[in-house]
Amino acid sequence: MRHAWWRGYLLVLLAAATGYVLMPVGGSREWLAMLVGGTVPVAILAGLAMHRPVRRTPWFVLCTAEAALLASKIAVRVEPPAGTSGGPPLHGQLFVLAYLLMTVGLIMVARPGVHRNPTILLDGLVVTVGASVATWVFLMAPTSADQSLPMVTKVVLIACPMLDIALMTVAVPVVYGSRNRPAALRLLLVWLGGQLIVDAATTTLALNGHDPLATPLTGGWLAAAGFLGAAALHPSSTVSIDRRLGGAPDRVGRQLPVLVTAGLLAPVVLAVTTARMGHGEITVIAVATTVTVALVLVRIGWLVRLITRAQSRLTASETMLTESQRLAQVGSWSWDLTTGVMTWSPQFYELLGLDPDTPASFERFIESVHPDDRMDRVDRVQQALDGWRPTRERFRVVRADGETRLMHAEVAPLADANGRQTRIVGTAQDVTSSDQAQRQVEELAAIVQYSHDAVFRVTPTGLVTRWNAGAERLFGYRADEVTGRSAGMLLPPAVLNDPGSWHLSISSDLPDGGRPIEGLETVILCKDGRSLQVAMTVSPIWDGNRAGRYTGAAVIVRD
Repeated sequence: MRHAWWRGYLLVLLAAATGYVLMPVGGSREWLAMLVGGTVPVAILAGLAMHRPVRRTPWFVLCTAEAALLASKIAVRVEPPAGTSGGPPLHGQLFVLAYLLMTVGLIMVARPGVHRNPTILLDGLVVTVGASVATWVFLMAPTSADQSLPMVTKVVLIACPMLDIALMTVAVPVVYGSRNRPAALRLLLVWLGGQLIVDAATTTLALNGHDPLATPLTGGWLAAAGFLGAAALHPSSTVSIDRRLGGAPDRVGRQLPVLVTAGLLAPVVLAVTTARMGHGEITVIAVATTVTVALVLVRIGWLVRLITRAQSRLTASETMLTESQRLAQVGSWSWDLTTGVMTWSPQFYELLGLDPDTPASFERFIESVHPDDRMDRVDRVQQALDGWRPTRERFRVVRADGETRLMHAEVAPLADANGRQTRIVGTAQDVTSSDQAQRQVEELAAIVQYSHDAVFRVTPTGLVTRWNAGAERLFGYRADEVTGRSAGMLLPPAVLNDPGSWHLSISSDLPDGGRPIEGLETVILCKDGRSLQVAMTVSPIWDGNRAGRYTGAAVIVRD
């Protein structure tokens, strides 16, 4: 149900704004606007009560700003005409207060993003300077020079664009500093854009002698305000909007057109102004300056595009390296000897079982090394420094969770262009599982080698490749006498020519998925010519598992 509130409210406000535009000019229409506009602060408070955002203060400030703006519009209709009260009009004071509060609210939203990424503040200043020049020349200067306007009216008309510029300065970090914009932030940006458009149109009409109250602009204000109320009612307002700011890399491709436009505003305004005044030489200079600045900005855009592509490739390479290290259980580290700064890869943190926020240092690494291996590890690093040569070794680490793991490490010193040693780099790989597997293989090999039974291995074509001590005792052949020869040499002629003989099944039945031959009683031929009655087991050997490649058979013979 809560997900439908913001949609319903926005539709009602947009319908009310449309109705305002279609109604005839009169008191009823204006009081309808006041009634509908009064629902915006109520909607913000309702959203705060329903969703309880992480940070409420910006919403309270924006709510107060909308209330002040509504009060200023009411004051326009109820206070005495300008100049009769002996002081600044109340609606002007409330208007200025409302925009100051809007600016403060947006600053509270954008501040964390500016702190994390100061470049978005520079973008805001570029846009502000360009907009300020155009606003001063076409809006503020004509107002200041108009002798027919009362001083109070001049102050209000000049304050409007100044406050809009302040809003624009704060809005740029909000627009470009956001990483993954939640719906509440998108609705907030639509409100801000509509507010600026309505204000610019209002000031322009006032400067040209038109009464803004007699135009449909209030309907635009209502429509824009509806998006602010919908933003507060949206469920995504529970997420702190400022946490979505400043964390993403610069969106240069999206920012550049805006920055180029802002950068060209000043020379374009200069060219238009001098052309109006009839100064031909200055106009030519201004146009040439505009073209030059445009070309320079285009060239910068190409450079930015190349840098962005290179950065994308670098990011892809880093991602691939990180994933490769994760799959191979390899971590890397680098130690800058000039600054003493040490950096670890994400997988190196994982190998040590440490939180990625843990500061990387040689001392912290040594703390993770097993106490019995620490001194040797320090000596190895020193040897790499003194001997200027790579070293490799194995040592144990005790992870943060208490588990002991075996690492294979390699360390190499690096030098700068002058041959001065400036950095040490290294890698570490968790070889605990492979070491345990190797130990098991060695133990099994020892068991087979010294078993009393005769054990040997043959290829799919029947050639002997392994021959243990038990086979030497039973058959009388040394390993070098049978390795590479056919196992048929071990069979008497009568058995050798038997189609069902075990040595023929090695290349026929077993590769086709046949079951191992167990408890087979047969006759073998020894080196001295004796025939022995033996029990035999023949088992297929697969590469990896049953679904792998057939590589031969293991034969166990017992007298």
